[in-house]
Amino acid sequence: MRTKEIKSMLLKKGWAGRTISREDTVLRLNPLLALQIALGRLYDHADRFTADAGALEALQRNLRLDSVKLAETIFSCGGVAYSKADRTEVTDDGLALLGRITAQERAFQEALLKERSVDHQMRTEAVLRHCMNSSKERLGFLNRCAREFRSTR
Repeated sequence: MRTKEIKSMLLKKGWAGRTISREDTVLRLNPLLALQIALGRLYDHADRFTADAGALEALQRNLRLDSVKLAETIFSCGGVAYSKADRTEVTDDGLALLGRITAQERAFQEALLKERSVDHQMRTEAVLRHCMNSSKERLGFLNRCAREFRSTR
């Protein structure tokens, strides 16, 4: 069992030991936030491959809230959160866009998984876990959309 897991079991919500600095936290979270914002821009076009507008809207709302949580964590560490507001132009058809969003969602999950080995502060770890759970939910939605898309063809 890893040291981090042992500490977590023993100390419950408390923490002991060293964590990365606030500056390092900002440097590590900003690229994640950039990926998340880009992902949100792609989801703005997801109506091309799904008819479930209610589920899509809920996922988009949660994605925006997760972005705010990451940004707040960066701000609380004294940093400036990534906020580039470029619009993503999408010319893909429904199936190609579905594949593109799925690939980006998986890349985001991989980036989140890499952060598990870092000794973040507890609050940051909680935000990252929440982002991972939300990402898994979105990936499940994308998989359902892919099955529905294939069954209609």
